[in-house]
Amino acid sequence: MSSDTNVSDGRAAPALMEQIPPEENPRLQKILGDGRYHDTVFESYLKEQRPELTLEVTGKPAGSKGFKPIKWRWVVERTFAWLLTDRRLSRDYERHPWSSEARLRIAAIGKLIHRVTRRSKSEIKAMAKNSQTEIGSSQADDT
Repeated sequence: MSSDTNVSDGRAAPALMEQIPPEENPRLQKILGDGRYHDTVFESYLKEQRPELTLEVTGKPAGSKGFKPIKWRWVVERTFAWLLTDRRLSRDYERHPWSSEARLRIAAIGKLIHRVTRRSKSEIKAMAKNSQTEIGSSQADDT
């Protein structure tokens, strides 16, 4: 789900939430957001349209100086870091929001497949050794 960059998060959130029907996502109970989601438009939308959801807004503790880890923020930042290793997401190459969203989905699927099929380093070395042996033997057969 994506929205225009000139719309604040709290104002765009109701339209994005419409894309997540409650009957298709019964496990969704909580929405995590930063201070930008503390918006009267979004809060009234949740109260009127989606009362089953709670909004948890996290932010820097009042009066704190310097770096302070924010609860749940690391999950979002880690996810963005993983996704941005995809070359096509490093810059905004796409012309349309739906195309950008599709690229995000493709990158997320790729990361998921990589995690599901992950092998240990020893397995990878053994596979590489076996493939080199096969390549060497097939080249000898060709001569």
